[in-house]
Amino acid sequence: MKYRNTIKTIAILALMLVAMLPNSTTSANTDKGYLLIFEQKDGTYKTFDNLVYKTSNNYLLVKAKSTAKALGLKYQNGNGLNKGCKISLGSKQLTYTRNSKTYYYSSEGSIKKMLANYKQVLIASTNMVHYSTLSAFYGCSYFNTEQNEGYNSNGYKGVIVYSAKQKNPTLPNAGTLFGININASLYQHEYGGYSAPVISASFSIDDGAGNLKLNLSNVLDTYRKNKLPSDGVYGYGYCEENIIIEGINNKGEMVGKSDIKNKNFIVDFPGAQTLKISGKIKNLNIGFTPEKPIVITDSITYLPKDIDWLSPDGCTRKYFVLPPYTVFNFYNWITQVAYTHNFNVLEKNQESNEFNSSYQLLSIIFFTAPEPFIAGEGFGIQFKIWDKTIDNPNVLVYDSTINSQSKNYETELNKMIKALKKVGLNKYFNNTIMKSKMIIKVKDGVPTGGHTGITVEPDDTNLDDQFDYYVHLHEMTHYYEGQRYHYGFNIKAWAEGNAMTLAEKAMNEMNINTESFYTFNRPVSHLINANKNNFEDYYLSISGDDAYIIGYNFTKFLNNTYGDDTVYRILENVYKKDIPAYDAKKTKYDQLFADCIKEATSKDVFDRFVEEYKSK
Repeated sequence: MKYRNTIKTIAILALMLVAMLPNSTTSANTDKGYLLIFEQKDGTYKTFDNLVYKTSNNYLLVKAKSTAKALGLKYQNGNGLNKGCKISLGSKQLTYTRNSKTYYYSSEGSIKKMLANYKQVLIASTNMVHYSTLSAFYGCSYFNTEQNEGYNSNGYKGVIVYSAKQKNPTLPNAGTLFGININASLYQHEYGGYSAPVISASFSIDDGAGNLKLNLSNVLDTYRKNKLPSDGVYGYGYCEENIIIEGINNKGEMVGKSDIKNKNFIVDFPGAQTLKISGKIKNLNIGFTPEKPIVITDSITYLPKDIDWLSPDGCTRKYFVLPPYTVFNFYNWITQVAYTHNFNVLEKNQESNEFNSSYQLLSIIFFTAPEPFIAGEGFGIQFKIWDKTIDNPNVLVYDSTINSQSKNYETELNKMIKALKKVGLNKYFNNTIMKSKMIIKVKDGVPTGGHTGITVEPDDTNLDDQFDYYVHLHEMTHYYEGQRYHYGFNIKAWAEGNAMTLAEKAMNEMNINTESFYTFNRPVSHLINANKNNFEDYYLSISGDDAYIIGYNFTKFLNNTYGDDTVYRILENVYKKDIPAYDAKKTKYDQLFADCIKEATSKDVFDRFVEEYKSK
């Protein structure tokens, strides 16, 4: 009994002792529960563990001296009975009193009394202050990250962010701070008896990271499983500022280092599986390849025997880096070899993959084994770097051979664009569309036009006859219509009818004779009579050269019968109906498009056309 009373007395004394301790805190919580992040003026981040404590009533405190050092502040212990501490930056100073919520903010001689959310306390011989009081020096935010997978998976349930850049700091992407797992994309491309894995992997980030760690394990494993080289990290990249890249192997050892001072750079780290990137990271883009890619530096044509091909699956593959405005072309004159290729653009907001003002990674897979490919005849793997020959507010011209351009080519292009706008504005297309800067690429082959620009042949640029003007105006119309791409491009008669009729109007505006121009005077009655019983379906499905003849005459009929703005009104209907622009051609979508035509004209528009033109 005596011992029981002694034990009880000891227990009561222990409880009284606990009660005398500051009831504001849990035991010194130095686990990884809370992270402190400091965003510096240049947008880079520093991270700190073990600076944050959570009280028993859920207040967050920070170690005053250690946090001040982390944030570049000056720390002093206080004097006197209620010691506390002082923290300062330049003329700004915070003065804390031990065990008091009251503290003082002074700046340039003025002093202001402040009230903290929690008192300044001493825990484990360390002065602690409420985290929000330091907002006197920097922007400050707290984030609960229990539901944020990136932070939570790294052991953090809360994050305090101080910022020398933002008044109300945002939470940085967790991958920026803790490392990012790069995953490969994989699909099987089937062709004939071949099944080739197409693998791509890339990484991009805008800014805000002073240090990055990219883990390429998944990418290398994907290469390995598909019998591609996996002995290091290779590829090509782009960054607007200077950076340093280190290649790290699976033992954590550095196996290579590159001090990058150019915006475009090769990634070449044999033996690495991780990249550490430091410096001022801004608009960083990296595309990865199983081996070091071939960097194209000048216009060149390779024969298959000139290249050391990869062939893990019976196919023939290789990786290239294309400089700006480089066109890839595969000549296939004698033996037929199918291939597939994929572009990875290394900058943002650029032109289409086929023709781009940034560097690009190009991967090519030929569906044949290397041996017959190398032994075959008639193959040429061509890369042509184009020059920017004209650049004014209206038009850009890229040309790989400028010998054919007439001396007044630029002047005449401006006249063509002006004529198209005069006869087409609010008659075919709206002002936003027609303000688009024209992009022209001069190259061999059939002239084309679409939303990325137009192509014309070198002979078309000498402008020595009316047909050269027609080709430009025709393809320019396709370019303008493509600026707001829509389902009508699946209706060949519609697209070509617009291009032909608007080109004719522009030629007339430029006083170019069109009366004897054969393109506008081809017979049409035989086509109409052969399909008069189902003309609407015929119009919606016709292809080949007949689509040009029917399309031209039908659109001209629309303009003559229902007004010069009929095409414009039809397109407005198309935009409103929101017919899927990139879906495959389907009967139900064809009908929706036909309805758009009828709503802007009349329900019997196709019958009226047949009746009027069947004898022409």
